[in-house]
Amino acid sequence: MGLLRSVADAVLVGARTLHHDSGHVRVPAFIYPQAGELYTELRRRLGKPPLPLNVVVTGTGRIDLDEPTFHTDGLPTAIMTTNAGAARLAADYGDISPIAVRTTGEAGSPSPAAVLKILANEFAVRLLLHEGGPLVFGQSLAANLIDELFLTVAPQIAGRLSLAQRPSMAGETAFLPETAPWFELLNIKRAGDHLLLRYARHQRYSKA
Repeated sequence: MGLLRSVADAVLVGARTLHHDSGHVRVPAFIYPQAGELYTELRRRLGKPPLPLNVVVTGTGRIDLDEPTFHTDGLPTAIMTTNAGAARLAADYGDISPIAVRTTGEAGSPSPAAVLKILANEFAVRLLLHEGGPLVFGQSLAANLIDELFLTVAPQIAGRLSLAQRPSMAGETAFLPETAPWFELLNIKRAGDHLLLRYARHQRYSKA
């Protein structure tokens, strides 16, 4: 994960993921501090700024700006939201620069395509690392906007309760068999008892 962040122009998460994983700052060294200097050197060689832009997606504008993400030295941050969400942020916090707030002009929640367009046009993002959560990731899957999938299989069974279902990886997005995303396995790495799987979007998925 640290290596993925070190090559990305930006790292994107939904507001729920930001809050449910409170304190987590999505920079390479947060995952593996011992390699912090190596990550920085890699980004320098790739012609990238020291840290990737951190992007938070929210439809409502309900964001705790006390999160360390918004107070980490040298870390650029942006909030992608709706007109209503931007209005709420302004009402709750006033001027929150240097955090960049952008609205897609949509109702309900920002669409993945509109968010990507803003990131590409205004922030020169060409390689985006999508870290979920399930709702925004599922929407991106449905919009055919996920090119590669990095999946870790852990040797632990969590289980589910009928009254408190764990969300699926795709959140509330459901696919029919004929429209379900397909990916092809590129490689497998092993870290102890964990399997690290890398997939690419399958051609049949691209034509769906």
